[in-house]
Amino acid sequence: MKQSMHCICFTVDAYWKYKFRNVSVPIEHDTELTELQVQWAANLSIASMYPKVAFLIFNAIIGHKLNSNALILTSYIISIGLFIFCDVMTQINTDAWQFEFFVTTMTSVVILNSMMAINQVFSQINSNLHMKKIIIFI
Repeated sequence: MKQSMHCICFTVDAYWKYKFRNVSVPIEHDTELTELQVQWAANLSIASMYPKVAFLIFNAIIGHKLNSNALILTSYIISIGLFIFCDVMTQINTDAWQFEFFVTTMTSVVILNSMMAINQVFSQINSNLHMKKIIIFI
């Protein structure tokens, strides 16, 4: 049974249970969850929140010194690349290297959330600057 899900849905539980299953037991007899299956949701939450907090602090300290348009464009390009990478990874048999796949996935989650945080923060800065120009113009 081959399962294929797109990485956009990081929370699709059946996909992660399949990817991190006990491969030494036939799938129809696998009733116990592995350590990676049990820890998936907690690790996903941690990997999602830390980059957001880090980039909020980063923005408060030195965000005003950076070119926001370049950062937004870069974050989009990296995000698209990560989505393509995740989509390709859904088609690869990772049974022999589950832990490495887990680390790779968590790393991609951290990078993707970092890119989204950059995009959100600097898009807000750009919209505020445009709003100030409109108000001054009026």
